[in-house]
Amino acid sequence: MDFITALLITLIITLISMVIIGIITRAYKPIISFFYNLTHKKNELLIGEWHVYHRTYKEGETILRQEEWCIKPHYLSGYHVNAVDTEDSKLKFNGHLICGDKDAKGHLCGEMRGVGFHEIYHVRMNNLLAGRKSFYAIILGIDINDDIVATIYVFSRDELGVEEAEELLDNQKDDCRTQLRLLNSRQKQAKKRVGNSKS
Repeated sequence: MDFITALLITLIITLISMVIIGIITRAYKPIISFFYNLTHKKNELLIGEWHVYHRTYKEGETILRQEEWCIKPHYLSGYHVNAVDTEDSKLKFNGHLICGDKDAKGHLCGEMRGVGFHEIYHVRMNNLLAGRKSFYAIILGIDINDDIVATIYVFSRDELGVEEAEELLDNQKDDCRTQLRLLNSRQKQAKKRVGNSKS
């Protein structure tokens, strides 16, 4: 038996063993994801460093914030994200982006979690837009009043000035407001249904 034949037999036995272990332990999804990622190419245009801009509230006023995002391919599926606020280095987030619904081709969705503090927000972006110098994502979270908040994030390869970042955000804010009104309306309806079912 030559070396190549022995190597092929070893690989086949290893693959069968992983499938059997996956079925027994119900850990087959990561195994499938691993082999899927070996054969499917990531979007190289999305990977790398991004300057990210968004608006938030501080002491009742709207202010512009900047983050630095580093997007890397994940060994199992999708992309791993590290994000840090440029003004406050303690505000760090880690997250994961995966391909969205099969009917929404080119879309990525994900979740970001605070590092060392409890905060979670959700991301939806169009993977196909990452070939541009700048693109948008919609962020969903919960504010201190327990209301759903939606905001636009602008991603740029180049660092932007305040005016340029504000202009890019203004171009998308009306659509975001419409979506936010719809989400809050649905949340209130859901709370009413829960309240009615309890009484």
